[in-house]
Amino acid sequence: MASISIPLGPTEVSRHASIARALGMFSFPVVVMATLFHRLGIASTGDALPALLFGLALGALAVLLGLFALMRIWIHGYAGAPSASIGTVWGLATIAPALMLVPLGFVYPAINQVSTDLNDPPAFVWVDRARGPRLGPVPAMTPEMRAQQAAAYPRVVQLRVDMSGQEAYQLALQLVERQRWTIQDRRPPQTRLPGRIEATARTTLFGFPDDIVIRITPSGNEARIDMRSASRYGRADFGTNAQRVSQFLTEMRDRALER
Repeated sequence: MASISIPLGPTEVSRHASIARALGMFSFPVVVMATLFHRLGIASTGDALPALLFGLALGALAVLLGLFALMRIWIHGYAGAPSASIGTVWGLATIAPALMLVPLGFVYPAINQVSTDLNDPPAFVWVDRARGPRLGPVPAMTPEMRAQQAAAYPRVVQLRVDMSGQEAYQLALQLVERQRWTIQDRRPPQTRLPGRIEATARTTLFGFPDDIVIRITPSGNEARIDMRSASRYGRADFGTNAQRVSQFLTEMRDRALER
Protein backbone atom coordinates (compact mmCIF):
# COMPACT_ATOMS: atom_id res chain seq x y z
CA MET A 1 0.00 0.00 0.00
CA ALA A 2 1.48 3.30 -1.07
CA SER A 3 2.07 5.87 1.62
CA ILE A 4 1.13 9.50 1.19
CA SER A 5 3.65 12.06 2.38
CA ILE A 6 2.10 15.22 3.84
CA PRO A 7 4.54 18.13 4.24
CA LEU A 8 4.64 19.46 7.74
CA GLY A 9 5.23 23.04 8.74
CA PRO A 10 5.10 26.21 6.69
CA THR A 11 6.30 26.22 3.13
CA GLU A 12 6.34 29.95 2.39
CA VAL A 13 9.29 31.94 3.71
CA SER A 14 8.70 35.48 4.87
CA ARG A 15 10.35 37.86 2.45
CA HIS A 16 10.47 40.59 5.10
CA ALA A 17 12.43 38.27 7.41
CA SER A 18 15.18 37.79 4.83
CA ILE A 19 15.40 41.52 4.13
CA ALA A 20 15.52 42.31 7.86
CA ARG A 21 18.38 39.88 8.36
CA ALA A 22 20.36 41.34 5.46
CA LEU A 23 19.80 44.93 6.60
CA GLY A 24 20.62 44.19 10.23
CA MET A 25 23.83 42.31 9.48
CA PHE A 26 24.93 45.05 7.06
CA SER A 27 24.04 48.04 9.25
CA PHE A 28 26.18 47.02 12.23
CA PRO A 29 29.56 46.95 10.42
CA VAL A 30 28.68 50.21 8.63
CA VAL A 31 28.24 52.00 11.97
CA VAL A 32 31.29 50.34 13.53
CA MET A 33 33.56 51.13 10.59
CA ALA A 34 32.32 54.72 10.31
CA THR A 35 32.98 55.25 14.02
CA LEU A 36 36.36 53.52 13.93
CA PHE A 37 37.60 55.37 10.84
CA HIS A 38 36.47 58.67 12.38
CA ARG A 39 38.17 58.08 15.71
CA LEU A 40 41.39 56.99 14.00
CA GLY A 41 41.38 60.10 11.82
CA ILE A 42 41.08 58.14 8.60
CA ALA A 43 37.75 59.81 7.77
CA SER A 44 36.75 63.37 8.56
CA THR A 45 33.57 64.11 10.47
CA GLY A 46 31.96 65.38 7.28
CA ASP A 47 32.64 62.03 5.60
CA ALA A 48 31.95 59.74 8.57
CA LEU A 49 28.72 61.37 9.71
CA PRO A 50 26.65 60.51 6.60
CA ALA A 51 27.89 56.91 6.75
CA LEU A 52 27.03 56.74 10.44
CA LEU A 53 23.52 58.11 9.88
CA PHE A 54 23.05 55.74 6.95
CA GLY A 55 24.02 52.76 9.12
CA LEU A 56 21.70 53.86 11.91
CA ALA A 57 18.83 54.25 9.45
CA LEU A 58 19.45 50.74 8.10
CA GLY A 59 19.52 49.38 11.65
CA ALA A 60 16.21 51.04 12.50
CA LEU A 61 14.67 49.69 9.30
CA ALA A 62 15.97 46.20 10.13
CA VAL A 63 14.24 46.35 13.52
CA LEU A 64 10.95 47.48 12.02
CA LEU A 65 11.00 44.87 9.25
CA GLY A 66 12.10 42.15 11.68
CA LEU A 67 9.24 42.87 14.07
CA PHE A 68 6.79 43.10 11.18
CA ALA A 69 8.02 39.76 9.83
CA LEU A 70 7.72 38.10 13.24
CA MET A 71 4.15 39.34 13.53
CA ARG A 72 3.23 37.93 10.12
CA ILE A 73 5.01 34.66 10.91
CA TRP A 74 2.99 34.36 14.11
CA ILE A 75 -0.32 35.10 12.35
CA HIS A 76 0.14 33.29 9.03
CA GLY A 77 2.61 30.57 9.94
CA TYR A 78 5.32 31.57 7.49
CA ALA A 79 8.86 30.31 7.80
CA GLY A 80 11.73 32.68 8.55
CA ALA A 81 11.50 33.33 12.30
CA PRO A 82 15.29 32.84 12.80
CA SER A 83 16.09 35.33 10.04
CA ALA A 84 13.62 37.87 11.40
CA SER A 85 15.04 37.46 14.91
CA ILE A 86 18.63 37.81 13.72
CA GLY A 87 17.78 40.94 11.76
CA THR A 88 16.00 42.46 14.76
CA VAL A 89 18.87 41.71 17.13
CA TRP A 90 21.53 43.10 14.80
CA GLY A 91 19.41 46.17 14.15
CA LEU A 92 18.93 46.79 17.87
CA ALA A 93 22.67 46.39 18.45
CA THR A 94 23.28 48.97 15.73
CA ILE A 95 20.93 51.64 17.05
CA ALA A 96 21.44 50.95 20.77
CA PRO A 97 23.80 53.94 21.33
CA ALA A 98 21.30 56.27 19.64
CA LEU A 99 18.41 54.81 21.63
CA MET A 100 20.27 55.55 24.86
CA LEU A 101 20.15 59.25 23.98
CA VAL A 102 16.36 59.35 23.61
CA PRO A 103 15.56 59.55 27.37
CA LEU A 104 18.23 62.23 27.78
CA GLY A 105 16.31 64.41 25.35
CA PHE A 106 13.56 64.71 27.96
CA VAL A 107 16.02 65.56 30.75
CA TYR A 108 18.34 68.13 29.17
CA PRO A 109 17.42 71.26 27.19
CA ALA A 110 17.81 71.22 23.42
CA ILE A 111 20.89 73.46 23.32
CA ASN A 112 24.34 72.66 21.97
CA GLN A 113 26.56 75.11 23.84
CA VAL A 114 27.00 76.65 27.28
CA SER A 115 28.96 79.57 28.69
CA THR A 116 29.85 80.72 32.18
CA ASP A 117 29.24 84.29 31.04
CA LEU A 118 25.84 84.60 29.42
CA ASN A 119 26.11 88.35 28.90
CA ASP A 120 29.52 88.25 27.23
CA PRO A 121 30.41 84.67 26.24
CA PRO A 122 34.10 84.07 25.46
CA ALA A 123 34.62 84.50 21.73
CA PHE A 124 35.92 81.80 19.43
CA VAL A 125 38.69 82.96 17.09
CA TRP A 126 40.56 79.92 15.77
CA VAL A 127 37.42 77.78 15.80
CA ASP A 128 35.41 80.19 13.67
CA ARG A 129 38.14 80.08 11.02
CA ALA A 130 38.55 76.30 11.24
CA ARG A 131 34.85 75.51 10.88
CA GLY A 132 34.94 76.70 7.29
CA PRO A 133 32.20 78.17 5.08
CA ARG A 134 30.01 75.07 5.22
CA LEU A 135 29.50 75.18 8.99
CA GLY A 136 30.16 78.88 9.46
CA PRO A 137 31.06 80.54 12.78
CA VAL A 138 29.79 79.17 16.08
CA PRO A 139 26.22 80.50 16.37
CA ALA A 140 25.63 83.20 18.95
CA MET A 141 23.71 82.21 22.05
CA THR A 142 20.14 83.39 21.67
CA PRO A 143 18.12 84.74 24.60
CA GLU A 144 16.13 81.49 24.60
CA MET A 145 19.31 79.41 24.84
CA ARG A 146 20.60 81.57 27.68
CA ALA A 147 17.34 81.19 29.58
CA GLN A 148 17.39 77.41 29.06
CA GLN A 149 20.97 77.17 30.29
CA ALA A 150 20.31 79.30 33.36
CA ALA A 151 17.37 77.09 34.30
CA ALA A 152 19.02 73.75 33.59
CA TYR A 153 22.63 74.41 34.62
CA PRO A 154 22.74 76.95 37.47
CA ARG A 155 26.21 75.71 38.49
CA VAL A 156 27.80 76.70 35.18
CA VAL A 157 29.16 80.01 36.42
CA GLN A 158 32.35 82.04 36.37
CA LEU A 159 35.26 80.90 38.54
CA ARG A 160 37.44 83.28 40.56
CA VAL A 161 40.80 82.08 41.86
CA ASP A 162 43.29 83.77 44.19
CA MET A 163 46.24 83.82 41.80
CA SER A 164 47.64 86.07 39.14
CA GLY A 165 46.44 85.93 35.55
CA GLN A 166 49.66 84.26 34.44
CA GLU A 167 49.40 81.59 37.15
CA ALA A 168 45.76 80.91 36.28
CA TYR A 169 46.67 80.70 32.59
CA GLN A 170 49.44 78.16 33.23
CA LEU A 171 47.18 76.10 35.46
CA ALA A 172 44.43 76.10 32.82
CA LEU A 173 46.96 74.94 30.21
CA GLN A 174 48.07 72.07 32.44
CA LEU A 175 44.50 70.93 32.98
CA VAL A 176 43.66 71.16 29.26
CA GLU A 177 46.67 68.99 28.46
CA ARG A 178 45.68 66.59 31.22
CA GLN A 179 42.25 66.23 29.62
CA ARG A 180 44.01 65.43 26.33
CA TRP A 181 42.12 68.12 24.51
CA THR A 182 43.82 69.36 21.36
CA ILE A 183 45.03 72.92 21.92
CA GLN A 184 44.36 74.95 18.78
CA ASP A 185 45.32 78.44 19.90
CA ARG A 186 46.64 80.10 23.04
CA ARG A 187 47.39 83.60 24.21
CA PRO A 188 48.61 84.48 27.72
CA PRO A 189 46.93 87.38 29.49
CA GLN A 190 48.43 90.82 28.96
CA THR A 191 48.15 93.98 31.03
CA ARG A 192 44.80 94.96 29.58
CA LEU A 193 43.89 91.90 27.57
CA PRO A 194 42.55 88.60 28.91
CA GLY A 195 44.28 85.35 28.04
CA ARG A 196 42.60 82.75 25.87
CA ILE A 197 42.94 79.03 25.24
CA GLU A 198 41.03 77.40 22.40
CA ALA A 199 40.88 73.62 22.22
CA THR A 200 38.98 70.74 20.70
CA ALA A 201 37.56 67.85 22.70
CA ARG A 202 36.06 64.64 21.36
CA THR A 203 32.86 62.95 22.49
CA THR A 204 33.35 59.61 24.21
CA LEU A 205 31.68 57.21 21.80
CA PHE A 206 31.64 58.60 18.28
CA GLY A 207 34.47 61.11 18.71
CA PHE A 208 32.58 64.14 17.39
CA PRO A 209 34.49 67.42 17.88
CA ASP A 210 33.39 69.92 20.51
CA ASP A 211 34.93 73.40 20.56
CA ILE A 212 36.18 74.97 23.79
CA VAL A 213 37.44 78.42 24.67
CA ILE A 214 38.74 79.44 28.10
CA ARG A 215 39.13 83.12 28.97
CA ILE A 216 41.45 84.20 31.80
CA THR A 217 40.96 87.79 32.96
CA PRO A 218 43.37 89.25 35.57
CA SER A 219 41.62 91.32 38.23
CA GLY A 220 43.91 92.65 40.92
CA ASN A 221 45.24 89.77 43.00
CA GLU A 222 42.84 87.26 41.47
CA ALA A 223 41.82 85.95 38.08
CA ARG A 224 38.40 85.39 36.58
CA ILE A 225 37.95 82.22 34.53
CA ASP A 226 35.19 81.97 31.95
CA MET A 227 34.63 78.97 29.72
CA ARG A 228 32.46 78.19 26.73
CA SER A 229 31.92 74.76 25.20
CA ALA A 230 30.00 74.18 21.97
CA SER A 231 29.16 71.07 19.97
CA ARG A 232 30.21 71.40 16.35
CA TYR A 233 27.46 69.04 15.15
CA GLY A 234 23.90 68.57 16.33
CA ARG A 235 21.33 70.85 17.88
CA ALA A 236 21.37 69.21 21.32
CA ASP A 237 24.32 68.07 23.41
CA PHE A 238 22.43 66.01 26.04
CA GLY A 239 24.29 67.80 28.83
CA THR A 240 27.79 67.04 27.54
CA ASN A 241 29.04 70.63 27.36
CA ALA A 242 27.69 71.63 30.77
CA GLN A 243 29.26 68.56 32.36
CA ARG A 244 32.60 69.31 30.69
CA VAL A 245 32.64 72.93 31.89
CA SER A 246 31.56 72.06 35.44
CA GLN A 247 34.16 69.31 35.80
CA PHE A 248 36.98 71.43 34.39
CA LEU A 249 36.27 74.46 36.57
CA THR A 250 35.78 72.31 39.67
CA GLU A 251 39.18 70.71 39.12
CA MET A 252 40.74 74.10 38.49
CA ARG A 253 39.25 75.48 41.70
CA ASP A 254 40.52 72.51 43.69
CA ARG A 255 44.01 72.77 42.20
CA ALA A 256 44.10 76.51 42.89
CA LEU A 257 43.19 75.93 46.54
CA GLU A 258 46.05 73.46 46.91
CA ARG A 259 48.62 76.10 45.94
